[in-house]
Amino acid sequence: MDIRLEGDTPTISGEKHEAEQQKEDLHVMEGRYGRFWRSMQLPFAPNPDHVRADFENGVLTIRMPEQAQQERSRRIEVRTGGTEAAQPAVTQPQQAGTISATHH
Repeated sequence: MDIRLEGDTPTISGEKHEAEQQKEDLHVMEGRYGRFWRSMQLPFAPNPDHVRADFENGVLTIRMPEQAQQERSRRIEVRTGGTEAAQPAVTQPQQAGTISATHH
């Protein structure tokens, strides 16, 4: 999974692989796979130094506090299973947007 922020537009891209799981009398096979991407223009320019992405229990949550002006592009690290990444803590942002995506 790759998350990029260019101005007021975050883009999420990645590749989903076909998954198969077999346990005793249970056989589960996920049929959807391939590359994907989603992009959306936000009504504000997020502060790239305080953007945080978490992936836990199949849900991607991205927190983007607002910034007055932002001109650069930045790659966002995705954290898994509640582990803390080396990102600065955000205390009471002016405005925040959240994007959630479910992975089955």
